[in-house]
Amino acid sequence: MQREFRALLRADAVISAAVGGRIDWTGAAQEVGEPSIRLHLVSGGRSYHSTGPAGLFQDRVQLDIWTLDAESRAEIGWAVEALLSGFRGDRGATAFRGVFIDFIRETGGEMKEGGAYLYRRQIDFMINWKRIV
Repeated sequence: MQREFRALLRADAVISAAVGGRIDWTGAAQEVGEPSIRLHLVSGGRSYHSTGPAGLFQDRVQLDIWTLDAESRAEIGWAVEALLSGFRGDRGATAFRGVFIDFIRETGGEMKEGGAYLYRRQIDFMINWKRIV
């Protein structure tokens, strides 16, 4: 799911124009320029029925948008929300059964080396998905 989720974001023309290839899961790269999108798998779980696993997963993914100004943060945030909110579809080995916004928060004015400020929008998504065999 992680590879396909990142590919979905990278394939969007508006998002990729804004952040380029700077979309990755936490720990995938040491240094990231701005603007960028960092992905964090916060939690995950499986669905079960009376005979065992149902094959459906539900993961919470936190998406952090980092920019040098509040305007870019808002523009990229709206593009991400437009793409992912309510998304359903198959990508690679993953069938996304529903992507839903769970929580949004914004911060600003975090100091970066060199005196620049960073602005962040965090969006938590609940992602229901299945593996395509």
